Amino acid sequence: MFKKFSEKDITYVLTIRVSDFTPWILERIKFCLNFYEPCPKILILDFGSEEKYSLFIEDECKKSNATYVKINDTSTFSASKAKNLAFKYVTTDLILFSDIDCVFSRDIFQTLAKDATLLEFNVNPRRYITFPVIHLAENISKDFEELEPLDKGKYIR
Repeated sequence: MFKKFSEKDITYVLTIRVSDFTPWILERIKFCLNFYEPCPKILILDFGSEEKYSLFIEDECKKSNATYVKINDTSTFSASKAKNLAFKYVTTDLILFSDIDCVFSRDIFQTLAKDATLLEFNVNPRRYITFPVIHLAENISKDFEELEPLDKGKYIR
C-alpha cells in the first residue's frame, strides 16, 4: 500500500536541559521553533531545566503550537535517555531526533517526507535516513547567529 508522506507526518524531537551554564539554548529553541518551512510537528522534551528556564520554553512552545513535555530529572543529562522517553509522546509515523545545536536546511522536512515516500517507509518501517552534520567553528557559529532567517537558509545550502 503506497503512502505519500508530508512534513505533518514527521515529529521533530529536541531533548534539552537549560541551566545557567547553557542559556544559549533558549535562543536556539526559538530558532528551531520558527525556522523550518514547511514546519513539521515539534516536540521539545525538557529533561530537567531549572524552572526559570522551563517556563520560558513552555511559553515559546505554546506560541509555536509545539508540544512541550517537562520531565524533572536532576541527574547527569543523558540525551539518549531523554530521547527514549520522548519517543512515547510522538504521534506521527516519522521522527527526526536532533540535538539542539544541529541546524538543517529550511525545507529539510519536506525533503525527508519525499524521501520517506520514495523509500516506502510505510511498508519498510525499519528503514531510516542518516545525513551528515557539519561542525562550525566558534567564530563561524557567531556569524551564523547574526544572520536573518532567510540568510541562514542560504548559508546552510
